[in-house]
Amino acid sequence: MRDSQGLPPRQGIPADRQVHDIVHILTRPWSFHIMSRLLRDGPIRFGLLLRDIRGISKRLLTHRLHQFEAHGLVVRIVEKKTQKKMAYDATRRTMDLVPCFTFFHEIVDKWKKDDLIPDRYRHARSPIDIPHVVHSVSRNKLEAQ
Repeated sequence: MRDSQGLPPRQGIPADRQVHDIVHILTRPWSFHIMSRLLRDGPIRFGLLLRDIRGISKRLLTHRLHQFEAHGLVVRIVEKKTQKKMAYDATRRTMDLVPCFTFFHEIVDKWKKDDLIPDRYRHARSPIDIPHVVHSVSRNKLEAQ
């Protein structure tokens, strides 16, 4: 049995695997750009999407849109007058990802501010001081002596 978007049921697949699948799709080259554009501007024709995302090839854009469509993240809208003109739009599943996209933008903004202040820049890139790791390293040094 398939759901309303024609996708096979996800029952029986562990949640970790489902998370892995969605992260894998969204972290592919150009995926974030495409999804951001669809979320920001709504239905958009293929040619305009291709022109606005500089550097992406027609073949790769087509491939990503087909992947998104297969996972229910994008819907293809075919114009009735001419079958050649198509637009793409985000689905409810994509809208569920808006908080994730917002979170990533907030992190980038925070890092930009940190990078402007030399002390924060160094601190942000220094290793995290984890007591149990430091303790085990110290213990190994003592045993070696």
